[in-house]
Amino acid sequence: MSTFIFRGTLTLLSPLAISLPGSKPASASDPQPPPVTTIYREGEGLVDTVFLPSASFRGPLRRAGTQAIVRQLREDGKESAFPLRTGYMLNIGGTRGRGSSSLYYDVSAREALRNRNVQIAVFGAADTGDQYFVPGRLSVDHAHPRTPISVAACPAYPGMRTDDMLRSPDKMLSILDADAPSAWDMMFKASTETSAIKKERKTVLAQAMKAKAERDSAVHEEKIKRVKEIDAALLDGGQSVAMPLAGYQAIPTGTILEHRMVLDTDRPAELGLVLAAIELFAEDPYLGGHRAHGCGRFLARWQLEHRVSRKVTQLGEIVIDGEGFAQMPDTGPIHEAREAFVEAVRNGDFQYRFEDVADAADAA
Repeated sequence: MSTFIFRGTLTLLSPLAISLPGSKPASASDPQPPPVTTIYREGEGLVDTVFLPSASFRGPLRRAGTQAIVRQLREDGKESAFPLRTGYMLNIGGTRGRGSSSLYYDVSAREALRNRNVQIAVFGAADTGDQYFVPGRLSVDHAHPRTPISVAACPAYPGMRTDDMLRSPDKMLSILDADAPSAWDMMFKASTETSAIKKERKTVLAQAMKAKAERDSAVHEEKIKRVKEIDAALLDGGQSVAMPLAGYQAIPTGTILEHRMVLDTDRPAELGLVLAAIELFAEDPYLGGHRAHGCGRFLARWQLEHRVSRKVTQLGEIVIDGEGFAQMPDTGPIHEAREAFVEAVRNGDFQYRFEDVADAADAA
């Protein structure tokens, strides 16, 4: 087995906003902090630092791999629209569905699956329909700052909304219909004078009931319409459009994160998939959340080396430039890997293998 090692750095070109699933700030009014880990540093011992979890890089890279396969299929004029279960298998490794307890683990069948599906060979899967858990051959390290960074050193960015009817009423009214001003007036009152609005609702509802008893349908409909307007205002007024949004802390712009990926494989096609995924990732070079604030843009540089037994060959530098492009070394092994990836897609089978007819019917 040979090994390809991508060793380098990720440089943040904008703040990186990221959090672990289920994590919460100390209090509701605090910004969401980034994840923290403990690392050992020579001369310092154990040090706490914020970091980029492996999954936050491996996930987007895996999805880029799927897109690379789809792009090649389209270039070849082949069917590239996958069923939902197949899409989940390629992008996230599958979802355990009904009947998954019958999945089996067979080494020879697993290798056959890897040979027909280069995406699963590289990134693995928990459920392919006919196999239970196929380990991927690509490992992606957590990325740690070259110089440890505490949570306190990460800038906080508050979220805020403003009511455009107060901020720029002329512009807002220019896009609204004739009923909007009265609806806004009721909503504003509901957010500031809730008790008075509820009292009005009670009075109007009584008037509606009286009109119904007197068989005055016109008045009844008018009053019921008013009750509905008040109910809508109370609902909207409970969530002010000017309320603060949740803030967040972000790893600062300019931070250099040390990063490494390792691909254990003898198949050039699997290296070719990783390279193709990097090229697709480079077209949209963002990590983490709060993309609308420009967060998460990065530049990556890796030195690629190939190890076979004790022999190490340097294959050159791979770059995601942060501007939509990737740079690859112009060497024989890289060309071979690219060509092998194209052939692996042309001759591959990327479909989810349904366990039984009922499963196939469910997905149809």
